[in-house]
Amino acid sequence: MLRQDDVKKLLVNHNRRLQKLKEQQALQGISVDPKILIEIEDIEAEIEELQQELKELENHEVGKEPRRVPRTSTEKKRTTSRIRLIHVTSTGQHSLIESNDRLIAIGRASKNHVQIPEQEVSWEHGQIILMQGSYYYCHLSKSNPSILRRRGEEYLLRAGGKEEILLQNQDRLTIGNTTFIIEFDLINEDTGYTTTAKKHEDT
Repeated sequence: MLRQDDVKKLLVNHNRRLQKLKEQQALQGISVDPKILIEIEDIEAEIEELQQELKELENHEVGKEPRRVPRTSTEKKRTTSRIRLIHVTSTGQHSLIESNDRLIAIGRASKNHVQIPEQEVSWEHGQIILMQGSYYYCHLSKSNPSILRRRGEEYLLRAGGKEEILLQNQDRLTIGNTTFIIEFDLINEDTGYTTTAKKHEDT
């Protein structure tokens, strides 16, 4: 009974936090901080797990056989991820940045996960974020652009406005004078579906 009470309290606290975050999301609109979106996704997943645990505890209390409640089509899918940013230098050399983080900040400031010490790069230039099982690049700079190249196509993310673009394996992201080849692996734990990066090719 004690655990059941704890779960109910956690659900109340999580729902309160979720409501505040969604209010912030509504107020900020398209300019909402990606960290808020990630926290919303995390809390919604935690709430689903707690609700499932509570049902199992209640079933056990009345003498029913504990069982796992099947996921519905609306529930969040869990995804294991790993992303690699391969720095392509002017001499053709490559250096590797690898991360399991769901948010990777890129910019000139030292606090960023990926620091690019160039004048053409803003202090907080952009972010790579994992949301709803996919990676996105979120352009934040108000004074400098970002460029994404994909199979001969070029996408210019202009300075002055927040823009997001869905990332694909082998995309080339240019920030200032620095170019990264983007590779990632995504494994959906519910379906077993895997998106795996192919070995990059120099172009």
